[in-house]
Amino acid sequence: MALVVGIVVLVMWLMEGAEMTQYIRMENELDRMNQNIAQLEQSNAALEQEIHLVQNDSFTLEKLARERLGYVKEGEVVYQLVEPL
Repeated sequence: MALVVGIVVLVMWLMEGAEMTQYIRMENELDRMNQNIAQLEQSNAALEQEIHLVQNDSFTLEKLARERLGYVKEGEVVYQLVEPL
């Protein structure tokens, strides 16, 4: 009888240990997800700021058009430096 009780207690203890391991694993995953969310929120805020500047700040809009699209104002002279081969 004592052997049966001992086996039952051992099985219950092992099951509890497995649940605790799973709990710790899930807690670690939750921490990683929360960090990822924080990074995405920061990225989102930066993009929202950039959108706001493009929509409301003519200097920013002009700067982006020049840098990304190569636009120039009428009458400007563009010098393009080429490295020798």
